[in-house]
Amino acid sequence: NTRLPRHRHHPRGLDPSHYSPFRAPYAEAILSKIILMLQKHGDIIVWGTQELLAECGDVTARLWRDGDGTSSTLVGAAMLNRAKILTDHGLVCSIKTLTDLQNEQTATAVISLIGSLARSCDPLCNQVSAGISGAGISSTLPPLLRSDLKLPQQFTSSWHSLLLTLLAVPDFKAALANAYCDTYRMVTAEYARGIGRLEQSLFTLSVQFLNRVTYVRILARERNLLANLSRSLLETMRSASFLLG
Repeated sequence: NTRLPRHRHHPRGLDPSHYSPFRAPYAEAILSKIILMLQKHGDIIVWGTQELLAECGDVTARLWRDGDGTSSTLVGAAMLNRAKILTDHGLVCSIKTLTDLQNEQTATAVISLIGSLARSCDPLCNQVSAGISGAGISSTLPPLLRSDLKLPQQFTSSWHSLLLTLLAVPDFKAALANAYCDTYRMVTAEYARGIGRLEQSLFTLSVQFLNRVTYVRILARERNLLANLSRSLLETMRSASFLLG
């Protein structure tokens, strides 16, 4: 989830670190630990609410909890400052609310339950595969594939496990191959910009259908597979050249 850092030069009086209301000591050491943890876990919470409020001080924390506008501005500035520290070092980060985290846990539990149902028997597996692939209505595969690199690790682990189960259904495998080909350029472009981890992406599932001549011929004829692959390679090389230059 890392990429080459963007080096920005600020006049001394305009450097954000000089006028930021809160500063993180030992930032370099912290960021080194963050990189190691990201490589192991994929996504982590770096600064939680308690850490931010502790740095802001007890008075500001109490006023923030009471809804004070000035204190809310200070806490918001602290959040943005932390995000800037990470993004300036080439990390991709997001600011999540408690509701976001709860929704992630709910989604993970739901997808795990669906996976258990799909593994229980063939009829349920067929029903789940038909529901996800759309069965002539509206497939959920393309939007999920487009978001795959940005999804939380716990969710993607359950999601990828479900996909591996459903790939036993030939119609689902064909639908996943189509969605993969349709979203390949967009997902590859995001990965080239430093978003996501290759080992935890749906790219690892492509071997399930790209090693079958029948699927490859259909994708090449109907989905421009070779053109998508070559254009993605060219765009990735251009992106790498831009970052290194």
